Amino acid sequence: MYPISVQYLIPYSELLNLFLRRWLDISVIHSFSMYFFLSPNSRCAFFDPYKICGAKCESDPDDVIKHIKEVYEHHEDKRYFLAPYHDNDHWKLLIFEPTTSSAFIVDSIKKGKSEESYLISKLIPSGFERTFTWTVINCYQQPGSWECGYMLIKHMWEFVETIQHDFINRKWNTQEKTSGEEIESMVVDLMERWIKEVFGIRT
Repeated sequence: MYPISVQYLIPYSELLNLFLRRWLDISVIHSFSMYFFLSPNSRCAFFDPYKICGAKCESDPDDVIKHIKEVYEHHEDKRYFLAPYHDNDHWKLLIFEPTTSSAFIVDSIKKGKSEESYLISKLIPSGFERTFTWTVINCYQQPGSWECGYMLIKHMWEFVETIQHDFINRKWNTQEKTSGEEIESMVVDLMERWIKEVFGIRT
């Protein structure tokens, strides 16, 4: 998934939060991105959310650029590059298609935002060595203040499972709010496969 092997731990408390519909830690988000990366027929590479978060963009922008370059060069065969991105206490998904120099913002609290609302946008041209045209996608919106991690997982899953194969016709075009029941259903649907893949445990 990355040019060098990495190993991260998922605290039990964060797994519990996943089941209890609470704020999701970066370790859980990262493990889901690893799971989606392994999806059959995927044309997607993923950036490490630890390496590209807003805090890193502020404290060490050169390292963020370095990570973007390394992943891009390591996965030149991939069409899309997905960034599970966290800043200002909020998760969102950024999608990059280098072949068309297109970038897409999938944010479950999108009102009034543009690429300038995200610190990483200033580093992307240096990382990919090209200028992107940015689009803020109309996507599912979260009903409250804590669901962004679940919304990020939902958007990553939908993109890898279906949208990536016909992006023009299948991309999101809605601003409907996702209910708590829909979030719970998504977690249940994903859980068995995710646990098998990430932990090697049969359910």
